[in-house]
Amino acid sequence: MPESGQTTAEYALILGGVAVVCIVAVLFLGRPIDGLFRKPASLVPPSQPLMPPLVPGPGNEPTSPADCDNGGWQTYGFASQAACEQYVADHAGP
Repeated sequence: MPESGQTTAEYALILGGVAVVCIVAVLFLGRPIDGLFRKPASLVPPSQPLMPPLVPGPGNEPTSPADCDNGGWQTYGFASQAACEQYVADHAGP
C-alpha cells in the first residue's frame, strides 16, 4: 500500500504543473485576447444577413434565359450568368 501514496503525490505534482502553465498562459495572453473583445464596433466589418444558398430544384429554378438576366442568376444561386443560362439550356423542357 505505500505505492498508493506515492502515486497520489505524483498526480498532485502533475496537476500543480498544469495549473502553473495555465496561469502563465493567462498572464501572457490575457491582454491581447481582451483587446480583441473590446474592439469598437466601428472597426468590425459589417456582415451580410445569413441566408441559405438557393439550390436549383423543382419550383426554384430558372425556366428561360431571361430569368438569368440582370442578376437573376444570383437569385437561383449560380456562380455566373453563363452557368445559369447553361442550366436552362440543359434542363429546358421540350
